[in-house]
Amino acid sequence: MLRTHLQAGITLLADHSVPQHFAVNNLQRLMRTLWHALSAIIAASHRPRIVTVFAAQIAALQKQSQTTAWPVNAGEGDNLTD
Repeated sequence: MLRTHLQAGITLLADHSVPQHFAVNNLQRLMRTLWHALSAIIAASHRPRIVTVFAAQIAALQKQSQTTAWPVNAGEGDNLTD
């Protein structure tokens, strides 16, 4: 039990004992922001292509005069009643 409290105390004091460098912190913050912005730009550039694929499937179904909006087997079903 004492060891756990000792480790927790060291952990709490470690953050205050390390000097913070303003330029390094700002650079890390800037690089992290740019990384997230780049990821968002890449994701946004791929988004219209995915929508275009679904739009092409729906357009093909509408051209065939099907009432469903997704590609399904629209063949004749089995007659289950005698």
